[in-house]
Amino acid sequence: DWGRLEPERIVERVKESNIHVLLLSTLMLRAALKVREVRRLLDETRLRPTIFVGGAPFRFDTQLWREVGADAMGFSATDAVGLITTAMGERHG
Repeated sequence: DWGRLEPERIVERVKESNIHVLLLSTLMLRAALKVREVRRLLDETRLRPTIFVGGAPFRFDTQLWREVGADAMGFSATDAVGLITTAMGERHG
């Protein structure tokens, strides 16, 4: 859990930990929109983890995940398991 980290720090952690799948869940729209900045910063550093999002803003607007540059969204933790399984299979398949 990286809690309230700013996008720059999230990118640092992704790089430090060699993250391949990043799950971001938000409660408020303002935080959801920061996913766009995370994606931009990752692209600038040529890091390309798969980003899955979830949380209230994404349930309210089911196209928001596309707008912020995520790869997919889930409605629940169960969805996350399926998304991760698929992503890891594609990376190693």
